[in-house]
Order: sequence, then structure tokens, then C-alpha cells
Amino acid sequence: MVVDGLDGNAGFRSEGEHRMTFDEPGVYRDTCSIHPQMVGIVVVDPRS
Repeated sequence: MVVDGLDGNAGFRSEGEHRMTFDEPGVYRDTCSIHPQMVGIVVVDPRS
């Protein structure tokens, strides 16, 4: 997975769970590095 606005690759796992930590609030677009037609967004709200 590649996340726009972040350096490097978020990693790939064929099974299980993958977690990422976002340091800044915002809307991040992500793209599967193997299947580029698979896209999504991650919305990060600021902590209260």
C-alpha cells in the first residue's frame, strides 16, 4: 500500500492485520502497490 503524503511504502501483507500510525490529521489517499485500481482514503481526526 502506498499512502499519498507519506514517505515510503506502507507495507504489504497477504494475510492478517496491518496497522499504521498517522502523525498529522488529514485525509490520505491510499493505493494498493500490487493492484493500482484498488484505492481508498483514510480520514485522521485530531485527538480531543
